[in-house]
Amino acid sequence: MILDDKKQAGEVNSRVHLKMDEVEELLELARKTDARSWCILTLAFNHGLRVSECAWPDPLQMYQLI
Repeated sequence: MILDDKKQAGEVNSRVHLKMDEVEELLELARKTDARSWCILTLAFNHGLRVSECAWPDPLQMYQLI
């Protein structure tokens, strides 16, 4: 029983991508709650952006690079 639990936990923890139905559920929830979040998530999904490409740790840092 313990080995089965460890195997199942390992399979869950090894997954790094969301399944398509999970993405659709996330986008639908974002659309219903906040238009800005929906826009950011849709942009990131459609263009394959990483989190670091969507959100700057410090908003003023962006202007220092220009």
